[in-house]
Amino acid sequence: MRLGILIALLAAGTASAQDSAGSVARACRKALQGLSKYGIVSSFVAMDARTGDVIAEHGARQLLVPASNMKVLTAAAALLGPGPDHLILTDLVLHGVSRDGDLYGSLRLRGEGDPTLRAKEVLPALVSRVRAKGIRRVRGDLLVDDRLFDRVFHGPGWPDDSPARRHMAEVAALSLDQGTVQLRVSGGKRKGAPARVDVLPAGAVTLRETVKTCGRLKDQSIWGDRKRAEDFMRVGGRCWVKTRDLPVQVAVHDPAMVFGRALKRALVDAGVRVDGTVRRPGPEEHRSGGHLVARVRTRVRDVLPVLMKNSQNHRAEMLFKHMGALRTRIGSFEGGAAAVHAILRRSDVDLDRCIVADGSGLSRENRLTADCLVSALRAVWLSPTRDIFVNVLPYGGDLRSTMRKRLQNIGKRVRAKTGTLSDASALAGFVKTASGRWVVFAAVTNGSKSGLVWRMREAQDSVVRALARLGAGK
Repeated sequence: MRLGILIALLAAGTASAQDSAGSVARACRKALQGLSKYGIVSSFVAMDARTGDVIAEHGARQLLVPASNMKVLTAAAALLGPGPDHLILTDLVLHGVSRDGDLYGSLRLRGEGDPTLRAKEVLPALVSRVRAKGIRRVRGDLLVDDRLFDRVFHGPGWPDDSPARRHMAEVAALSLDQGTVQLRVSGGKRKGAPARVDVLPAGAVTLRETVKTCGRLKDQSIWGDRKRAEDFMRVGGRCWVKTRDLPVQVAVHDPAMVFGRALKRALVDAGVRVDGTVRRPGPEEHRSGGHLVARVRTRVRDVLPVLMKNSQNHRAEMLFKHMGALRTRIGSFEGGAAAVHAILRRSDVDLDRCIVADGSGLSRENRLTADCLVSALRAVWLSPTRDIFVNVLPYGGDLRSTMRKRLQNIGKRVRAKTGTLSDASALAGFVKTASGRWVVFAAVTNGSKSGLVWRMREAQDSVVRALARLGAGK
């Protein structure tokens, strides 16, 4: 990529056009340079999406923590590699002989890392297919086949605090509800009585409950937590006597086994007895064969809207590991990183200096430059998947996204992915200028301490507004 402080967008432009481009470049640099007095370091590039001409840059090759801008690389690699219509499959397979309503064998639930599966939809569908086969009793086990991914559920460099928080959901080849369960809490009949706690889906996790009923709404405070690698969930706090079915979303340990337990419970509740246990198959047990009972298909393009607009970590990591499995036959964080490198290299995106540790940006081991982010964005822009990618990016003021309170006056002229950690912020995407051209940009900012993200966002938004003015008043 050609770098420089200023390359005019307009070929053989007039002096006023040159001044317009120059003033925009100066405004961008000023906004970012002003952060240095707060100990904030920036990496920024803006270029014409069509020609690749650089409009402005500041620390373009500075390696910084990108936060959720890592999802830009994950989504770009998924579209440029497997492609938007690549299918991620979830299968229910029958092994054995079915006779007179009894299955003399096992059911095998096999996953490839579909992050979109919702328990309230998938479990009834799977149960319905089993019943449609006339099966009323399974005399064997329910096998949870998550062998496509490794069992390193927790990403490198992820925070160690509170693993039950939704944004740190574990990554497995089988998962429901983005690696979480929902606790429904209702107050007891009187103050001091135990509150009622239900789990959705039923049977998914074991609870240790210490929630008491309180008499005032203002005293209500409920938490759900677990220790790393623990199967049971602790639920505590106080629940108002009049509260009914208050939802509390918590991330589970070992989502594949949670899926299996929930499916067994759903089968039993529907009148299908399962004699055996929920377990993983042995290393070589039923790797293939059997009779397909049900299959859920999800396209890559259908994973991306929530991943990008809501910055959903679990979806990014599942897609990341899935790409790793396509490359190395087993999905891992290392394999996902290798896949992203290889796919983007084929589109002339050089990540050799960068560190790709995970797919979501939750890891603080990640290091990217604005230069490589812009290169990846432009590679997608020049590809047949441009419209799919642009449309899953949040726009200014997008109410259903992380951009709902940002750049509202720019609106759909800006499509960009946000990124936030306590001491890091990033914004990267596309902005349409006043002259009608599209600019691809990336602004990554890291601070020396927490509490300065709002300043970083102000500077990023100032950069976008300046780019949006490019070519005005010609």
